[in-house]
Amino acid sequence: MDYLAPMSNNLGFCLAVEKLMGIEVPDKVKWARVCLAELTRINSHLVWLGTHALDLGAMSMVLYTFRERESIIDRLIGKVKKKTDKTGILVKGVDDILIRFGKCCQPVPGDPIIGYITRGYGVTVHRANCVNALKMSPERQIEVEWTEENKETYPVRILVTSHDRVGLLADIATTISKGDANIVSVNTRTQENQMVESYITLAVSGTAHLNRVLSALRKVHLVQDVRRLNV
Repeated sequence: MDYLAPMSNNLGFCLAVEKLMGIEVPDKVKWARVCLAELTRINSHLVWLGTHALDLGAMSMVLYTFRERESIIDRLIGKVKKKTDKTGILVKGVDDILIRFGKCCQPVPGDPIIGYITRGYGVTVHRANCVNALKMSPERQIEVEWTEENKETYPVRILVTSHDRVGLLADIATTISKGDANIVSVNTRTQENQMVESYITLAVSGTAHLNRVLSALRKVHLVQDVRRLNV
């Protein structure tokens, strides 16, 4: 038994109890204790006593740690890759970092963008002309760009202004569907002058896709104006 690594020894007792009683612990717990076992093992060897105090029990902890460590690394790498591919954003000089999009401006591929480091939230991506982004400290600014191969869709809000009529919303929805865009949410408001304001959140692949949908909506009967919001 390694008397300089009590964490490893206690882990051995825990594993035995879990095995005998059929207890399954969460992955986060496994990761945490494996990391702690690794640190105690390294500490033991750094003081030049680990190799003299190790017996079969301590070696079992080493083998367990190596096995679980490979699984942890694979999972972490897999999550980072998925996260990077999903955002469609490359951050200059950084491979794996949390990325989110500013809700104030809702950037989509094709928009000029800028990133800002946000404490606790990684990098927040804004449109380059976003009013909120322009107010932020230049010291927090970081270069970002869209990936070339990106198959994700992104939410964007638009406003459709039109005269009220029967079947208006159905025609708008049909036009959006024909444009290969998805409707995320719709909120309509009818004014006293019988003008209807339809606030629609779409999922589009980029600015080119968005512009095609907007052009098609402008051709819908009695539609007066169609524009992107948060500009």
